Amino acid sequence: MADLKADKNQSTLLVLFIPSANRFGKSLSKKEQDRWVRRALQVLGEMMGGATAFPRGLGVWRDNAQKGKLVWDKPLLIQCYTNEATLEQHAIA
Repeated sequence: MADLKADKNQSTLLVLFIPSANRFGKSLSKKEQDRWVRRALQVLGEMMGGATAFPRGLGVWRDNAQKGKLVWDKPLLIQCYTNEATLEQHAIA
C-alpha cells in the first residue's frame, strides 16, 4: 500500500440505493430520481468528502409488508468511502 500512497483511513464503504419506484411499483420520473441522486451526491460531498454515482441497475426486493411481494426496481447506486468517526460526526441522534 505504501507504494500506491493508499490511505486506509477511508475504509468504510457507504452505499446508497436511489430507487426508480416506490414500494407499490409507482415509478419516479427520471428527473425526480436524478434530483435525489444530485442531492445525495451534494450531501456526501460536503459531509464525507466525495461520492460516486453509478448508472441504473436492475434489482428486486421482497416487501414483507405486502406479504412478500417482489418489487422490481432500476436503482442508481452511490458509493462513498468514509470512516466511522465521520459517520458518527454526521449521524442524527
